Amino acid sequence: MVDYYSDFFQIGYLLSKLDLIAIPDFKAGAMENWGLVTYRETAILYNEQESSASAQQRVATVIAHELAHQWFGNLVTMEWWSDLWLNEGFASFLEFFGIEHVKPEWSMMAQFFLDQTQVAMESDALASSHPLSVEVNDIDDIDLIFDSISYSKGAAILNMLQNFITTDVLRKGLTRYLTRHEYHNAKTEDLWSAMTAVSKEHNQNFDVEKIMQTWTGQMGFPVVTISRVGKVLQARQHRFLFNANTVSNFTDPKDESHFGYVWYIPITYITQTHPEDVQLFWMNEQLKNFELVDDAAWIKANVNQTGFYRVKYDHYNWNALITQLKSDHTALSSADRAGLLDDAFSLSFGFVLAPKVALDLSVYLLNERDYVPWATAVQHFDRLLVLCEEKAIYLTLKKYILEMIAPVVTQVGWEDNGSHLDKLLRSTVLKFACELGHSGCKEQSLLLFHAWMRNGTRIPPNLRSIVYPNAIRYGGEEEWAYVYEQYQTTSTASERKELLGALTATRNVWHITQILSYSLQPDKVKSQDMYYVFIGVANNPLGRWHAWRFLRSSWDDIYEIYGAATFKRMLKSCTQHFTTEFDYAELEAFLATRGSQLRAARQAMELVRHSVEWMARSEYLVVNWLQDRQSVFDANT
Repeated sequence: MVDYYSDFFQIGYLLSKLDLIAIPDFKAGAMENWGLVTYRETAILYNEQESSASAQQRVATVIAHELAHQWFGNLVTMEWWSDLWLNEGFASFLEFFGIEHVKPEWSMMAQFFLDQTQVAMESDALASSHPLSVEVNDIDDIDLIFDSISYSKGAAILNMLQNFITTDVLRKGLTRYLTRHEYHNAKTEDLWSAMTAVSKEHNQNFDVEKIMQTWTGQMGFPVVTISRVGKVLQARQHRFLFNANTVSNFTDPKDESHFGYVWYIPITYITQTHPEDVQLFWMNEQLKNFELVDDAAWIKANVNQTGFYRVKYDHYNWNALITQLKSDHTALSSADRAGLLDDAFSLSFGFVLAPKVALDLSVYLLNERDYVPWATAVQHFDRLLVLCEEKAIYLTLKKYILEMIAPVVTQVGWEDNGSHLDKLLRSTVLKFACELGHSGCKEQSLLLFHAWMRNGTRIPPNLRSIVYPNAIRYGGEEEWAYVYEQYQTTSTASERKELLGALTATRNVWHITQILSYSLQPDKVKSQDMYYVFIGVANNPLGRWHAWRFLRSSWDDIYEIYGAATFKRMLKSCTQHFTTEFDYAELEAFLATRGSQLRAARQAMELVRHSVEWMARSEYLVVNWLQDRQSVFDANT
C-alpha cells in the first residue's frame, strides 16, 4: 500500500521507518502518528482461520486509511480544525482507492457508495448538519466534527471530483498540492487552487475552485427533480432535507449557506436505449432544460452514484425504471440499482416522494442477488421496522420483507464459501432474515452453536455473526454464560468483538442490565468496547428502553470518557424508536437539564422530531400499500 501511494502521488514515503502497533485497549481506534501508527487490535490483527470477510475488510480499510494520512495529515496538515476534512476526507477516499488496486476482486469502489456516500447523506440531510469547512471555536466543536461529514462526505465529493476531472488529473493535482505544501499547513482553498491549475493545463473547461466551493462551503446537498416532456428534460435543484420544517429549530446560524443552497452539479445520465453511453451536463442554477438524443423509455441519472446528490423522477420515469428492474434488473449496474433504492426510500422519508414508489421499487428484490443493493435495502427495511415496531402494521410489514428476502436466503445458504462479496452478502441477508424470525434460522443457529459448545465443532468465521446472537436470542443461561466465557478467554480480537456483540442480543432483562453494567467496568469489558455494548443493546427491540435509561443514569460518566462525538452517536441510537409527541417531550425535557452538552444532542432531537412527523403523515400510506398488495395476492390465489 505504501508503494502504491508513493507511486500514485509521485512522492515517496519520507521517513526511514514505518511501524504499525496494536494496542489492547485504545479509544481512538487508530492514530496516524508519523512513522509509528497505532491501532486497536480489531483494526490491525487478522487471523485467516478465525476472522470473517468483513473483519478482514475492516483491517484493510483502517490500515489503508492510516497510511494515506502519512501524506494527507503528516506531510501536509490542515491549517486549523475547520479544514479537518482535508485529513479525514482524503484518507477515507484513498482507503477505498488503494484497496481497489491491491484487492480488485473486492470491488471496493462499488462498495464506496454503500459505505461512504450513503452514510454521509444520512447526516447531511439534517438541518443540524455542518459544512465541510466549518467554524471551530472550542474543544467540543473539534470533537463533534470527527463525524460522517468530515470523513464520508469529504470522501464522497473527492470521488465525484475524480469522476469529472479524471483520475490522471486528480493524481497530478494532488501531487502539486502535496509538493507545494509539504512540511507545512494548508487550507481548502490551497487544494482547489492546485486542482484548478492542473485542470486548465489539461485543457479542461473547469473552474474546479468555483465548482467545489459550493460543496465544501455550505452544508447539505441537492435533490435534482427531473421531469420529461417528449425529448426535453427539465432539471430543478433544491436542498434535500428529511424535514424542511425543522430548519429554524436545529440549524446553527453560523452554519447557514453563503451560496443560497445552489450547487455546481455534474449531472450524468444513461438511457434505456444507450445504457453504456454516459452523458454529462452541468447545472449551476435552480432550473435547467436539456434535450435527450432519443426517445428512450427511461433515463437513469447520477450514473453509478458518483455524484453527491439525489434524483427524483416524474411518475412516468419511475414506473419505467420499476418495470425495467422487474423484467431485467441487470440492465442497470449494481451501484445504480442500489442508488435507486436509496434515493426512493430516502426521498419518501423526506416527504418528497410517496412511500408507494419506494415500496413498488422494492418488489424487484425478489430477483436481486448482489451485495450492495441488498445491503442498501436492509438498511431501509430496518429503519421502517424500527419506526413501526409498536404499530399494528409491524407484522404485515415484516411478512412482506421476509417474502422479499426469502429467495436470496435460499441461494446463499449456510455454507461459508464463494467470493469476498458472496460472503458479505450471505452474512448480511442471513443476519437480517434471522432477526425477522425466518423459518429454520433458529434451529440451524442452535444446531451449529451447540455442536461448538458441546463438541468443539468449529463454526465457520462468516457464520458467527449470525449463529452467536441467535444462540443468545433463543438460548438460555447456559448459552449466555458460555459466550461470555469465550469473550473473556479468546485471543482473537475480531472474535472477541463478535462474542461481545452477541451478548447484547439477549431477550433476558437481567442479562441486558448485566451487560450494560459490565460496559462501565474495565475489568469486565474494555473501555474501548463500551460503545459496542451500548449500540448492541439499543438495537435490540427488548433493550431499547434499557439503553435509554442507562444513558440518562450514566450520562456524565459516558460523556467524560468518550466525549461529544461518540456521545452524539449513542444518543441517536437509543432514541431511534421514539415516534410519538410524548417521546419527543421526554427527550426535550431531559436534555433541557444538560446545559452546554446540548450541542451533542441536536441531531438526536431533530431525528426524533422527524420520526414523529413521518409516522403522523406517512404511516397510513404504508398501511394502504401493504393492504392493496395483499388484496391483489388474495384475488389471484
